[in-house]
Amino acid sequence: MFSSEKIRNVALLTVAVVLAIPQSVLAQPNPCGIWEVDGKDDSGTTWTATLVLEPKDKDEYPPTKLKGYFDWVGSNKTGGREYVVLATYDYDTRMLQMRGAELEDADPNIRTSIYTVTMTEQADRLKDGTWQSCGVIPGVWQAKRSLEQMPSKKSKRSSRVQMPAKTDCRDGVCLTRGE
Repeated sequence: MFSSEKIRNVALLTVAVVLAIPQSVLAQPNPCGIWEVDGKDDSGTTWTATLVLEPKDKDEYPPTKLKGYFDWVGSNKTGGREYVVLATYDYDTRMLQMRGAELEDADPNIRTSIYTVTMTEQADRLKDGTWQSCGVIPGVWQAKRSLEQMPSKKSKRSSRVQMPAKTDCRDGVCLTRGE
């Protein structure tokens, strides 16, 4: 049987370990979730999009590698879905870098891009974003966090459903639980 002194020592050790973990690691805001994007390219075309980001690895927390997609619509009536397969987030600089890799239901003139943007300290906005790539008209963009729920894996662009039970996002913090 455990003595009360051993129980007290284990409890003190547990508290010391928990206190040693920085709060920034325990509840780190991250860019996972849905974003309402607006931007403008150098030709004057304005763009809106829904950006959906989720952890690439469900066991990594806080997530630094992400995946997702943009659903783009331009003022010139072009658009399409652009899948982001290589996205990284730096918690020190709050810089998000993304690379578009594949298009779906897109106009023939749409191309994948490389994106950079900074998340605000409040984790409610993406600011000072740029896009550029070979054959792409460069542009600038920003986004605000959406109140929409995460779409299902098989959803089409305009349909939204409840977030899967394994992902929990609140106030810019997304936790992914094992299945």
